[in-house]
Amino acid sequence: MLNRIDAGFEFASAGLITRHRDRFDFWAWSRQALGLPGWLLGWTPWLRNKVRATAARNLAKFMARNRAPTVDWLNSG
Repeated sequence: MLNRIDAGFEFASAGLITRHRDRFDFWAWSRQALGLPGWLLGWTPWLRNKVRATAARNLAKFMARNRAPTVDWLNSG
């Protein structure tokens, strides 16, 4: 499996990641990750938006369970 990704990060002064953006060939990824459905639908905006929504929902759940330090803590040092 090969997936070429261009990733960019922005960091806060305390070294924590504040932004992370990946760029990659979604259709190639979806064919590898989802098999036949990715091959058939990976080029469609519908599937791309479905994957984005699922990822955003899972990230929100993760962040709710694993609270990061507050901004006040980052600026107090």
